[in-house]
Amino acid sequence: VAVNRGGRIAWAIRKGLPRFKASVNQYVGKIKKGTLEGNIAFKNYYQSRRWLKNPLEPNELRKLDTVVEHMKQYGERYGWDWIAVAAQAYQESELDNSKVSPAGAVGIMQLLPSTAAHKPIEIKNVRALENNIHAGVKYLSFLRRHYFDDPDIAPAARVDFSWAAYNAGPTRIQRLRKRAEKRGFDPNRWFGHVEHMASESIGRETVDYVSGVNKYYVTYKFALGRQEQLLKQRRERAEKAELAKHQQALQAWKRSYSLRRK
Repeated sequence: VAVNRGGRIAWAIRKGLPRFKASVNQYVGKIKKGTLEGNIAFKNYYQSRRWLKNPLEPNELRKLDTVVEHMKQYGERYGWDWIAVAAQAYQESELDNSKVSPAGAVGIMQLLPSTAAHKPIEIKNVRALENNIHAGVKYLSFLRRHYFDDPDIAPAARVDFSWAAYNAGPTRIQRLRKRAEKRGFDPNRWFGHVEHMASESIGRETVDYVSGVNKYYVTYKFALGRQEQLLKQRRERAEKAELAKHQQALQAWKRSYSLRRK
């Protein structure tokens, strides 16, 4: 989602901090384009990242329209917000059910057929769209219920951990939670805590994955909320127009009735 186009970006520093300003200027000079540190920073933070697409472009929304009913159906069955399912599916495949990963994961939810066919999922033919969505949501539900059911974990964090486990494996995420606790972080929070352990141990993949799904979720949620608000406003305007029409008809009838009595 573009916030601004063609603008300039700069540091903003509070007045009265000349030493801090000098330090920032010195650092910016060290990491400018073409310097050793600048090239390393660019490679680490730009070239290695998967850039987010805009899921609200017309073509992307048309793809969402073709799968939304299955997401609502299985989201309701397993207690998952269908918008969260849509966000994860967009992160996984950009809603492309024909996608096959180099590791053999297939479909819109990028599941291994072998994983889906056995317990706890037990759904075959996950190349079929509905089966793929069903298997993905069922697996998410299993991860949340089996690994992250601790009452000390907030509901939103349980979802974050489930997404992380979907990407990196539940056993690995549990180990990272234990490591986080030993290091003084909160093992029951992903953002700002366990994600640091994931970054050190796994690299950026799982960190970017959970972050990306959350960003798509917020984008979908905002857009759908805005759409519902517009529909509500249209209904209210239509109801007001209909009420005004009835009131005009009533007034006309009253005038006609009054004239007949005279």
